[in-house]
Formats: sequence, C-alpha cells, structure tokens
Amino acid sequence: MEDGAAEESSGAALLGGACRESVHSEERAMREEKRTADRLTVFSDSVFAVIVTIMVLELKAPDQPAFSSLWPLWPTAMSYAVS
Repeated sequence: MEDGAAEESSGAALLGGACRESVHSEERAMREEKRTADRLTVFSDSVFAVIVTIMVLELKAPDQPAFSSLWPLWPTAMSYAVS
C-alpha cells in the first residue's frame, strides 16, 4: 500500500512539473509577443520619422516675409496635417 501511495505522489509531482513547464512556456510566448509588438512599434515610428524628415526637407521658404506669401504653400501644409 505504501508503494501505491509513493507512485501517486510521484505522478502528482510529474504532473506539477508539466504544469510549471506549461506556465513557463506561456510566459515565454507572451514575452516574445510583447517584444515583437515593441519592435513593430519602433519600426513604424522610424518609418514615420524618415517620411516627415523628407517632407520637411522639401518645404521651401516663401519669397516674401509675409503671411500672404504662405497662401500658395497650403497644399504642403495640408499634407503635413493629414499625415
């Protein structure tokens, strides 16, 4: 009878070990998903920064230092607002 109890307790220990491994693998998968999401966020932010930089480099200063000189640049200003 003692042998049967020993087998049951070792079986429970093995089952507990399997549960722990399952929990660890789930935690590892969640960390990897977060890391992948963070990488995607950084990549998209970088692409956006490059695009905005190119847009700024193509922005030309008006010939006259007056607000009326800015009127022809409204399409460019709208492209900044939309982006």
